Amino acid sequence: MKSATHAPDAPYDDETLAPTHGSGLMAESSKSIPDRIVEILALWVRVITDRQAAVELYWDAARPIRVARTAIDRLKRRGLVETLTAMVHPEPMLEGPILDWRPEGPLPNFDRIAWKLQSRWTEPLVRTTVAWATTKAKQLHGALGRGRGPRAKEIAHDIGVSQTYFHLCRHHPELAQHWIGEDELRAKGRTDDIPDAILALPKGQHISIDFGGTYSARKLRTIHQNYAPQGRYQLW
Repeated sequence: MKSATHAPDAPYDDETLAPTHGSGLMAESSKSIPDRIVEILALWVRVITDRQAAVELYWDAARPIRVARTAIDRLKRRGLVETLTAMVHPEPMLEGPILDWRPEGPLPNFDRIAWKLQSRWTEPLVRTTVAWATTKAKQLHGALGRGRGPRAKEIAHDIGVSQTYFHLCRHHPELAQHWIGEDELRAKGRTDDIPDAILALPKGQHISIDFGGTYSARKLRTIHQNYAPQGRYQLW
């Protein structure tokens, strides 16, 4: 995964946002958008960026980036989120998993998948505000574990995991509701080959989820060896 470095500010402006029609993040929710941000961070994903909040939650505001940043800043003053600003690649636009492997399927073409993953990180680094839930926020929502910020080398990866969740909320809400993130899996005591998330489906079925960085074919083979014995997995 491309590394991220700390930076003093975030230059995104509202004119850079692609047209969007919002996502499923507010579907059937009576919460305010700021409260929904806290809930998402406490229960579902580790981080959200100012741009993701703008696209997914404030898409109908006149200036979504500005409104999203203001909301995040107010949540920080309330002690519900912490933030940092980092240089990262813009989150990729996901159309679906790059690999959706099932036990009855053939061995993946690791070289081809590695090329696809590496070729999507072409946009220049941009300063991005990243927010995560505090321990206070997690406790308010009864979440397992303590609030933990992203490690510097994992920021871009964590943003990508969040982007995967947001894609599911938008296009497959029936699957998104079964999402269990890495932090919750770890808090429940899982220690072996923990994926970025699992979709804990009915009847004991589950799908392991991994967001791919600039993975080599060799790393992909290792991921396959770890996840394949557990059943179906998706690489995004």
